[in-house]
Amino acid sequence: MRSVLFYKYKFYIWFLIPLLIWNYPNFVYAFPPTFGFKQIADNTTTFKQRDDANAIINKLHEYLIEAMKKGKEETFEQRREKLDPVVRSTFDLDHMAQVSVGHYWGEMSNENQKHLLDSFAKMSVAIYASRFKKYKDQKFEILEQQAGPEEGTFWVVSQLTFSNPNKDPVFLNYLMRDNTNGLKVIDVFLGGAISEMATKRAEYTSVIRTKGVDNFLKALDQRIDDIAQGKDINDNKD
Repeated sequence: MRSVLFYKYKFYIWFLIPLLIWNYPNFVYAFPPTFGFKQIADNTTTFKQRDDANAIINKLHEYLIEAMKKGKEETFEQRREKLDPVVRSTFDLDHMAQVSVGHYWGEMSNENQKHLLDSFAKMSVAIYASRFKKYKDQKFEILEQQAGPEEGTFWVVSQLTFSNPNKDPVFLNYLMRDNTNGLKVIDVFLGGAISEMATKRAEYTSVIRTKGVDNFLKALDQRIDDIAQGKDINDNKD
């Protein structure tokens, strides 16, 4: 006999089931990789891809360490110029830009789409140039690879450690996928739990919904200028 609760809430149950199925990738993305055991990338990922992924992330980390070491002697523009190629080659910025605006991407004109792709890439480079400028014996370390939330995706789990023993390491989990542009990062989970793309999507779609696409793009360009002038609100002051 079915419980009384089933009959009482069956409307909500049948409403939630398709919602959960439709949003399955989003629910999976909301949970970071599980630590404490090795879960190597799934069978769709070759050993070469795994090695290439580590090499890509290690190269990014090397550039970031170098930028931090020269933070006192180089300007923001110099750091941005040096980091630009490695950021663009590491991340699938076009894909990330489209994801960041959700369904509004399909509603944008071709001109606005090109504007978004260009500005998103410039902002991504500017953020790295702004935040990685102070060196205090930090070290990046790749810990492991784990299967991703969707077929063909996998995590490269890494951490940033500090010389101060009282400061906890920061986990940087890179979600990677091989596509027509090659093996690229499509999301970063900061602290091992906060999806960069989910954060951006919530912020960007809110602005577009309330102020429109044109004002959103103007705000994006303004933020790039603000970062270049040292006004990045998330800049690490330590």
